[in-house]
Amino acid sequence: MPVRRFSPGFLLLTLLFVALTLSLGFWQLDREKQKRALLEMYDTRSQSSVPLETVIDDWQANHYQRIEARGNFLPDKQIFLENQVREGQVGYHAYIPFRTDGNTTILVNTGWQKELQENDEISDGQVQIEALLRPPPEVGMRLGSLEQTSFDRPYRTPYVDIGWIGKRLDLDLSPFVLLLAKGKGGVITTDWTPVRMSPEQHRGYAVTWFTLAVALVVLFLAYSFRKE
Repeated sequence: MPVRRFSPGFLLLTLLFVALTLSLGFWQLDREKQKRALLEMYDTRSQSSVPLETVIDDWQANHYQRIEARGNFLPDKQIFLENQVREGQVGYHAYIPFRTDGNTTILVNTGWQKELQENDEISDGQVQIEALLRPPPEVGMRLGSLEQTSFDRPYRTPYVDIGWIGKRLDLDLSPFVLLLAKGKGGVITTDWTPVRMSPEQHRGYAVTWFTLAVALVVLFLAYSFRKE
């Protein structure tokens, strides 16, 4: 017959890990909800463009809004964000300052490239661009000090710190960046996306955590009431 092998310590340990796995599962569901809302906002705002000056004062409420602006690039101040992975290859995101006709200077991400090489095709003549407005890319763990970073051309940076880059380039930069969609006299193909991990992936992780919680409960019951 079943023999009870109840252990208070084992019970507390099981409850602790069950609570942890359930918490992680619900967190993943919350992340799924956030990602779906972000993708919906992206799809809505990126379809049609508005003049930059209509949203610039309230840019934080207009993430991923497609904008249009006239001005000129500053090709001699190109800077490259290091360690950017695309389809398994490590490369760079190229940023070029853009000065609008209204004398606003903004860092424009012109896309990913594998080689550390300035784009000689970018001229300083007047152009009209369309781009997506967004905050600077988020930074995880910052390793080392930017002040120790070499700043010889081609300029490089391990993360986008607007204040530091503006100081180094001697520019008064806006606090947001632009993701180039159209400009330089023609269409530049990009595949900008606001998320790296899809909502479906978050749901899959949530299912994994909930399954693990159930497994822990089953293991506890099997241990506590197993037959000798």
